[in-house]
Amino acid sequence: KQFWVLARHCPSKIYQCLEFGDEPTDEALRQLATLLASAAPRHRQRVLTRGLHIGMHELGRVQFYDGLVRSTLRDALVAGKAWLLPGTVLSQTLAELERQLETVLNGPEQEALLRVREILTPLLKRWPPSLQDLPSALIRGQRHAHARQERRLIHLAERAKEHPVVFLQGVAGVGKSFMAKTIAERAGFSACQVVQLGPELTRDALCGGPELLTTEQDSCTRFKPGTLIQWATESDKPPLLVLDEANLAPAGMLAPLAALRRPSPSLDLLGNQYLLSKAHRIILTGNPCSYPGRILLNLPMPTLYYHGPDRAQAEAIIRPQLPSWPEASRQVACDRLLTLLHHFKEVVQLTSIRDLNDVLATMKQILRYHATPLLSEGQINSLVYRAFMDSLAGAVLPGPKLDRLRYWYHGQFAQDKSVLAGVDNAFATFFTQLQAQNPDASFTPSGVRQLVYRYWQSLDKGNSGRSATLVEGPSGWGKDFVLNRTIRLWQQLQGSGRPFIHINANPNRWTALVASVHRAMAEGLLIAVSELNLIGSADLEELLNLVLTRQAVAGFHLFATINPSSFVGREVLSPALKSRCTQIRLPPPSLDELITMVQALTAASPALCHWLAVHFHQLSVALNNECS
Repeated sequence: KQFWVLARHCPSKIYQCLEFGDEPTDEALRQLATLLASAAPRHRQRVLTRGLHIGMHELGRVQFYDGLVRSTLRDALVAGKAWLLPGTVLSQTLAELERQLETVLNGPEQEALLRVREILTPLLKRWPPSLQDLPSALIRGQRHAHARQERRLIHLAERAKEHPVVFLQGVAGVGKSFMAKTIAERAGFSACQVVQLGPELTRDALCGGPELLTTEQDSCTRFKPGTLIQWATESDKPPLLVLDEANLAPAGMLAPLAALRRPSPSLDLLGNQYLLSKAHRIILTGNPCSYPGRILLNLPMPTLYYHGPDRAQAEAIIRPQLPSWPEASRQVACDRLLTLLHHFKEVVQLTSIRDLNDVLATMKQILRYHATPLLSEGQINSLVYRAFMDSLAGAVLPGPKLDRLRYWYHGQFAQDKSVLAGVDNAFATFFTQLQAQNPDASFTPSGVRQLVYRYWQSLDKGNSGRSATLVEGPSGWGKDFVLNRTIRLWQQLQGSGRPFIHINANPNRWTALVASVHRAMAEGLLIAVSELNLIGSADLEELLNLVLTRQAVAGFHLFATINPSSFVGREVLSPALKSRCTQIRLPPPSLDELITMVQALTAASPALCHWLAVHFHQLSVALNNECS
C-alpha cells in the first residue's frame, strides 16, 4: 500500500517499467525490500530480512553513494578558505579530493591518516589549527563539527552583509541569539547590540519620546532618543543591531525598518529622516508564527531558518563538558548522549542545545557524589540514562512513551547503577531531615517524594544547567507547600541567611512581579512564583528571556508553579518559554496516596481517614473535569 511513498526515495530502476499509481510487480516489491533492508543499520538487517522475506546474501549487491565525505570536504574547504593556496577552485578541488580519497579511507587507520594528510597538505599554505583533526573525522565517517559550524556562520555572515535586514528564525533553544552575536564577529562589525523585544514594547522606548526633567525651580521635558535613533546616528562603525524575539513586538512597531531597503537607506522616525550608511545592518530573531503571541513580520527581508546543531555539532558541545576519562569511555558517553537525545525527540517533541547542556549539568551533579573517577561502560550507560530522565522526562506524564524508551534502552545497553548510589544516598539523607523537621506534613507518597527530589536537584546543581524549574499539576498536590519546606531546609543546611522571595502571579500586580524578579536577578536570590500562567506567555517571555539565559547573578533560580492551561483563566505558555525551564508535570494524586497523606496528618480513625480521602478524591476529579 505504501509502495509509491517509499519508491520515490529510491533509484528509478525499481519502478522504471511502471506508471505512477500502477500496482507494483513482485520484482519491484522485492527490489524495494532489498533496498530498505540494505539501508538499515547492520544490527537490524537480519530482523528486517526475515520480515520482508529476502535473503541476507541479497543485501551485499546493493551499494549506496555516501555523500558524507564530499559534504565534510566542502565544509572544510569553505571554513579554511583563507588557508588555501591562491587560485584554488573549490568545485574542481572538491571533485578531485573525493576521487583521491575514495580508496584511501578504507585502508588501515594509521596508514590512512598519513595518506589523507599527504593528499590535503599540497592545497594549504599551512594546516589551520581548527582542521588538525579533519583526517580523523574523514576516516571515522563523521562530520567535522567545527568546519560545518564555520561554514554555516560564513553563509549567514555573507547574508547579513548583503541585506540591510535579515530575519533569523528557528524553534526554541537552537541558539539563534548566540548565532546572531557570532555573525557580528564574522562579518566584521565593531560590536553587537542586542535589544530584547516583547508585547510591552513602547514606541518611546524603540524610537524615542519625551523625558521629564525636574529641578528645584521647575520641571520641563526633553526628547530622549530611543534604541533605533541612537543606533541610526552612529555614523562611524555602527554596531550590528540584533532585535531579539522580534515577532513578539506589537504589530506595526517595526514598520520603519522597511526603509532600510531603499537605494539610499534611511529611517523615518517621528517626522524626521535619519540617513544610514551601508554599514548599518539589523538581524531580527524569532520563533515560528505558530508559537503563541508571535505575529507575521510584514517586512521586505530574507528569512533564514536556523535548524540548530546536527549530530557532529552536538558532539562538539558534549565533548568539552565530559570528565577527563579515557577516550574509549568518552566515546561511549558521547554515543549514549546522542542516541538518547535523538530518541527523546519522540517523547518531548522538541530537543535543543539547552536540553543537552542541562543533561550534562545533571551528569556533573550526580558524579559529585561518586568517589571513583573512572567508570565502567555499564556505569556510563546508567549515568546518561538517569541524567536524561532527571532533566527531560518531567516534561511528559508517566506513560507508554517513557516505558517504551526505558525497555528499549535497558535492552540495548547493560546497566550498572552503582554510580547512582552516592546521589541517591545524599538525597535520602536530605529527605529524612525534611520529614523530621516537618512532622505536620507527609512526604512519603511516591509522587511527593519524587517532587522533593526534583526540587532538591535543582537547588543542588547550583549555577549549572537551567536557572528555572516549572512545575505543572492540578490542585491538591501541595506544590508550593513542598517547595517552601524544601527550600527552607536547603538554606538551613547551606548556612544561607539570604532571603527567599515568594510571590503570587497576578495580572493586577504586574509591577510587583517585575520588581521581585529584577531584585532576585540582581542579588542572586531564589524566587518562587505561584500560578505563573495567570499572566500571558508573551508578557512573561519579555520579562524572563534574559533572566533565564544566564543574565542573572550567580545564586538566582526561579521556581514557578502552574495549573494546567485547561483550567479557567490559565494561559498557554509557549514552547519558547518552557524550553528555558526544567519542566515537571504532575499527575493527579491517586486515592492511595491521598489516604496515606490524610493518615499522616491526623490522629483520626482509619475509617474516617479513608472517608475523607475518598470524598476529596471525588471532588478533585470533578473539579479537574470541570477545569476549575
